Amino acid sequence: MTVTLSLLALGVVLGTMAQRLTGMGFALLMAPFFALSFGPYEGILLMNLGGAFSSLLVLSRVWRDVDWKRFGFLVSAAIPGGMVGGYVVSILESATLQILVGLLLILTLTASLNLEKSVRAVNAPTAALGAGVISGFTNATAGIGGPPIAIYAQMTGWPQKHLAATLQPVFFVISVSAFGLKTFISGAGPGLAWWIYPAMMGLILIGLRLGEVAKPFVKESAARRAVIIFCYAGAISAVVDGVIGLLR
Repeated sequence: MTVTLSLLALGVVLGTMAQRLTGMGFALLMAPFFALSFGPYEGILLMNLGGAFSSLLVLSRVWRDVDWKRFGFLVSAAIPGGMVGGYVVSILESATLQILVGLLLILTLTASLNLEKSVRAVNAPTAALGAGVISGFTNATAGIGGPPIAIYAQMTGWPQKHLAATLQPVFFVISVSAFGLKTFISGAGPGLAWWIYPAMMGLILIGLRLGEVAKPFVKESAARRAVIIFCYAGAISAVVDGVIGLLR
């Protein structure tokens, strides 16, 4: 257990560093491992809390680059998407939801990796609304909201600088709303040991500081590749563990 907690602590620090460097990373890296370690319900609740806190901290550094118009489109669609996701979380059994968590990560990441760069740029508000709905749903069910928006950014030619900044208030809003909806629908709040929550917040602060120090020296492409590798490994582990749970 001590080794597991140590690895999770390291992951939180690395995930926060990646989020500061690329705009996303905390949820992509930690969602499957939180689900495996604490269960899909408690794990994703913890993910929502950590994601909201880390996004708020990063936002304080990049708020001048936020595209508030696109933020409005994304969030207005993400909240109803999160409502649907919150309901799904409340009705699926643990092992099934764990498989869903892993598959959602694999599908969304694979889609963003294989999206052709030559896709014709689109700027229709409907594209942002669609990305927002999917982001809200995946965030509520799997603790991730970034990949659908990243796909939208590639389709519309949205510059990385503004994407990374705008993701932070989007992540904050959908994480807080997902947490509130899931606890309201299920009637069950966080049930982990009390010290886990402040410990996670402290680790996020450490990761943010290290990310600030590393930012001038680390290429965004390298940081993003590392996050994706960790995410695939965790997603596959979550699917395997869920399948084993169903077969027991």
